[in-house]
Amino acid sequence: PIIATKVGGVPEMVENGINGLLVQPKNSRQLAEKILYLINNPKITQAMAQQTHQKIVKEFGLEKMIQKTKREYRGQPSVKLTS
Repeated sequence: PIIATKVGGVPEMVENGINGLLVQPKNSRQLAEKILYLINNPKITQAMAQQTHQKIVKEFGLEKMIQKTKREYRGQPSVKLTS
């Protein structure tokens, strides 16, 4: 699992308590607490690691990337751009 700060697009990838833990930016105490939490809870750490793997395979696996690339080449971007 990952421990990351709640900035930018990070919360879109890291689901707090599911596949990682989120902390407030510039909060070293909270970061240390989360590190100790994962060290002291190996079953939870393992479960989060499995969730991370599943998310990566689901959202970034070879088949998913092929589908996204095909859509891009067909002029159907997977992300809508706004001005």
